[in-house]
Amino acid sequence: MSEKRRDSKGRVLRNGESQRSDGKYMFRYTDGTGERHTVYSWKLVSTDKLKEGQRDSQALRDMEKRILKDLDDSIKTRDAEHTTVDDLFDQFMDIRKDLRESSRCCYNDIYRKHIKPVIGHRPIGRVKPTEIQKLYQIMVSESGVNPTTAQKAHSIFCGIRSVHACANRISTLRFCKMLWDIGTYALQWRLTQRRSEIKRLKR
Repeated sequence: MSEKRRDSKGRVLRNGESQRSDGKYMFRYTDGTGERHTVYSWKLVSTDKLKEGQRDSQALRDMEKRILKDLDDSIKTRDAEHTTVDDLFDQFMDIRKDLRESSRCCYNDIYRKHIKPVIGHRPIGRVKPTEIQKLYQIMVSESGVNPTTAQKAHSIFCGIRSVHACANRISTLRFCKMLWDIGTYALQWRLTQRRSEIKRLKR
C-alpha cells in the first residue's frame, strides 16, 4: 500500500494536489476537451496564514470545489469564466425572436446606455450583486431614469440569466441568488421612490 502524500504541515493531499519546494500549492486537472490545466495558491484551505511576501489569493481547495463542480456539469471552466455580460446579452437578443421591434429597440437602448459601459465587458461569473446594485444607483442618481426603465433593465438581467443557465449551466444557483438580491434591491428602491412622492404631495 502506497504512503499518502502530505504537505509540509502533515496534511494529506488529495488527488491532483501537490506542494512545490517553495511551499506553494498546485492543483492539476483535465477539462472536458482533454486539455490539462493548473491552478496555484499559497493556501491549501482558507484558514491558512500567509507568510511575509506571499500574495493573497483564493485557497486551493476553494478553487478545486468550483472547478470540480463545473467539470461535473460537463462545463469548460475557462470558457464559462470568460463569457461576458455583452456576450450573453447578444445571445439573449438573438434568441428572443418574439420581441416586438419597439421592445427590441428599447432593450438595446437601455443596455447600450446604462449596462454595457459599466459591466458589459465583465465575465459573468465575476459580476457581484453589489455591482449591479451600484448600477441601479447610477441609473437613478446620475441618469435620472424612471422606475419603468429600471424595471426593464432588471428584465434584461433576467433574460441574460436564462441564457446563461440554459447554455452554460454554470453557477446557476449563484446567479439566481444574485438576481434575487437585485430584485429585492429594485423593490426597495421603488418603495423609497414612492414614499418620496407621497411626502412631496403632502407638502
